[in-house]
Order: sequence, then C-alpha cells, then structure tokens
Amino acid sequence: LDTWREFFLASAVVSLAGLCVVFVLVVIFSGIIMRPFAEMYKKQKRFITDASHELKTPLTVIGASCEIIEYNSGENEWTATIKEQVGRLTELTNKLVFLSKADEGGSRIVMTDFSLSEVAEAAVRPYFAIAGSRGKHLTCDIEKNLSYCGDMGMIRELFCILLDNAFKFGVDGGWIHVTLRRAAAGAELTVQDNGIGISQENLDKIWQRFYQADPSRQENAGLGLGLSMVQQIVTLHGGTVAVVSTPGRGTTFTVTLPEHHGKEEN
Repeated sequence: LDTWREFFLASAVVSLAGLCVVFVLVVIFSGIIMRPFAEMYKKQKRFITDASHELKTPLTVIGASCEIIEYNSGENEWTATIKEQVGRLTELTNKLVFLSKADEGGSRIVMTDFSLSEVAEAAVRPYFAIAGSRGKHLTCDIEKNLSYCGDMGMIRELFCILLDNAFKFGVDGGWIHVTLRRAAAGAELTVQDNGIGISQENLDKIWQRFYQADPSRQENAGLGLGLSMVQQIVTLHGGTVAVVSTPGRGTTFTVTLPEHHGKEEN
C-alpha cells in the first residue's frame, strides 16, 4: 500500500507538471503562430478605414462636377449613371467606415430621448410610394406615443435597412408588414415579408459582411453590409435581433431594444 501510494502521488505530480509545461508551451507557440494573423487583421481594418476616408473626397468632387455638367448641358443618361454610381459608392464608403469604427470600438452613440413612434412613421412613409410602384402591399402597426432613449440617427438607419431588405427580396405582388410595439424590455420592432426566404443553413451567415444569401438574384443584391450594420446598431444599444425564415414563404426580423434611462454619450 505504501508503494502504491507513493507511486500514485509521484504519477499525479509528474502528470500535473507535464500539463503545466504543455499549457505554457501552447500559450507561447499559439501567440507566435497567431501574431502574423493578428497583424494582418489590424492592417486590413486600417486599410478599410483609410481607403474609405480617402474615397470621400474624389466622390464628392465627381458628384459636384456631374451637377455642374447637368447645369450647363442638361441631364442625360450618362450623368444619371454617374450620379447613380457615385451614390452607390458613397453608400458603400459610409457603411465601411461605420463598421470599421465599430470593430475598433470607435463608434460613438449619442443617447437622446426621442419619439420612437415618430421615427418609425417617418422611416416607413416613403416606402408606401415604393410599394405602389412595385406592386407590393405595405402595412404597418406602430404603437403611438412610444418614446425611447438612444441614437436617433442609428435607429432611423435600422428601420431603413430592414425595409430595404424586405423590398429587395420580396416577390411580385407580395406584402411587407411592419410592427412596432411596447415590450417588457423596452420596444420591439418586427419587419415581416412573404418573399423568397432564407434557407436554414444560411441564417447564421446573413450577418457576415458582403454575404449574399441568394447569389442567383444578383439584380436584387445589395452591398451585403446592411444586416451587419443592423447587428452592430442593435449591439451598441444593448438589444437583440433575431430572424426566422422559410424558403419560399418569407422572412421575419425581430429587433428588441432595451429601455435606457437618462442621456449619455459612449
């Protein structure tokens, strides 16, 4: 028994020492191996941020020059195309800057008290005309006098992105329904459509940047950044976003925004 006890204690000590040595080696070598990848990731984020900022000036110059040409010679298909592409690049640049700042922890949100109901109504209002021109049916159920404390600009962008997404991937003659109501945790926004839907294996991928859920419908494809922005905006406000979808039957996005008290800037 004494021999067995000594052997057991010696084995335990040697095993523990071996595990400690292996742990130290793993930490050291993993740090060495991952260092180039970490540096590459930092350089990639810095490149996106720098390139986005550098693109703003030439895009502004191109847009202003196009307006001068239209003023002198009148609008034509070429200037219209230039304006459309400048708008598309500007949108891409702004979204990349927003996401890059969010990655670096530099996104600043200004918390102010505002009417969430009014922001929702103002965001939905222009889409009624779009729905009529595209043969779609848009309805909304927005609870009145619903206030919220958050970044009003970001919340407005959140509404617009979800509505754009519903229109892009809807079907001809389809419907979109927007619901905003008071919830126990704060406010709950739901955007539902009966569009093409998303397969189950792609539901987790839609939040990735530049990901297109349906590459076969490139005419409706956007930049692939909208839902990434939705996730960032919701995260910055401490909320949650969920999606339920069935291919061929439609998609439902549900955003829960928790109640914040007071005004603060992060």
